[in-house]
Amino acid sequence: MRKLLLVGLLAFSGCSKDVTKDIEALADRACACTDAACADKVVDDLLALAEKNKKAKGDEDRANKAARRLGECVIKAGADPEKFMQKMKRLQTMDE
Repeated sequence: MRKLLLVGLLAFSGCSKDVTKDIEALADRACACTDAACADKVVDDLLALAEKNKKAKGDEDRANKAARRLGECVIKAGADPEKFMQKMKRLQTMDE
C-alpha cells in the first residue's frame, strides 16, 4: 500500500509548483482526523491537489515521508483500506 501511495504522489512530479508543503499539510490534517469522514476528505483533497498540479515538483524525500504518514493516519482514523487503495490507484493514472 505504501509503495502505491508514493508512486501515485510522485507521478505528478514535474516542472512547476512545489507541492511538498501541500502534501505535508495534508499529512498533518490526516493525522488530526478522528474518524473516517475526516480521513476520506483528506484523501479527496489529495486527489484534487494531484489533479490541479499534474506538472508539480518537490522534495521527493520529504514528499515520501509525508505520503507514508498520510496513508498510515488515514487508515488509523478509520478509512476503508480498500476504498483508500482505489483512490490511490487513480493517482497513478492521472498523468497518463
